[in-house]
Amino acid sequence: MKCSVCGNTEFGETLSVKEMMYGKDDFFTYKSCLTCDSLIIEKIPENLASYYPNDYYSFTISRALQRFGAVKSWLIKVRDLNFYKVKSSLIGKWLIAVFPLTETEIQFKAYQFAFKQWAKNAKSKLLDVGSGNGNIVRYMQSVGFKGITGIDPFIEKDIYLDAVPVILKKDIFEWNEPVDAVMMNHSFEHMLRPKEIIEKIASILKPGGECMIRVPVRGGGFDRYKEHWLCFDAPRHLFLTTEKGIRELIKGTALEFVKVEYETPPYYAIGSELIKKGYSFTRMEDAEKLLSKEEIENAKQFTDTINKENKGDAAAYYLRKKA
Repeated sequence: MKCSVCGNTEFGETLSVKEMMYGKDDFFTYKSCLTCDSLIIEKIPENLASYYPNDYYSFTISRALQRFGAVKSWLIKVRDLNFYKVKSSLIGKWLIAVFPLTETEIQFKAYQFAFKQWAKNAKSKLLDVGSGNGNIVRYMQSVGFKGITGIDPFIEKDIYLDAVPVILKKDIFEWNEPVDAVMMNHSFEHMLRPKEIIEKIASILKPGGECMIRVPVRGGGFDRYKEHWLCFDAPRHLFLTTEKGIRELIKGTALEFVKVEYETPPYYAIGSELIKKGYSFTRMEDAEKLLSKEEIENAKQFTDTINKENKGDAAAYYLRKKA
């Protein structure tokens, strides 16, 4: 067995992890790489597709692609540039107060990155890899960013609007058009051949182009919950890496490391508490009934602590192609 992140063949800690999104009685072995600290699934099940049913959350469309007029699109852009801390303005602040957004923390970095690319160059080409339901792409195109396109090999068919591609049924190795930016929002950890994917990203990015990879990472939550850690999401997450792992992946490529931002949402710890008690992740809506107020508050405090200490369970890694 080789580490899919760095290629090392020596492993330390071994854990047997139960599938806990749907509560199946299936266990999978994960091993800790002694070189990059990544957690790697020992054997990918042959029936992996069966763990992605039609109601899998990333395939469920919750945001329809809307058609806005020029004025409304401009107002939304000004508001959201301010909300996502890309460009502050008095009008933007007023619009937030009058028409507030309710985006969740887990979406924040994705929209911020997309708006940053759009603000930098109205004709920027941004590729979202592993779009799933395409909510991010749908929203950005709705408010006028026509340069963003999503790809996902598991959608039923290509999605277009007025001859403009929204989400295409293809994987990254089928994409050859140069782009200004690439992002992967909690999709990378589901993919085979991570090193080859990074090399492909380097090949399609224009010099100076940016890449953002948002993934669950081996952090304080793993140390606390071990095999009950929600982020394992066995067997869908094929690897859970670290900053060290990301740096290993970009070695020998044209990409350079820029920064990392931790963004763990409280539900990771709350979900781990549920799993520890034997409940599946689908019971998250019942967390207040299944856990005590003290357990929920402790989970929130724990999340705040690991984020501040840069030991969060989710991170956004920013890379750049060398000019």
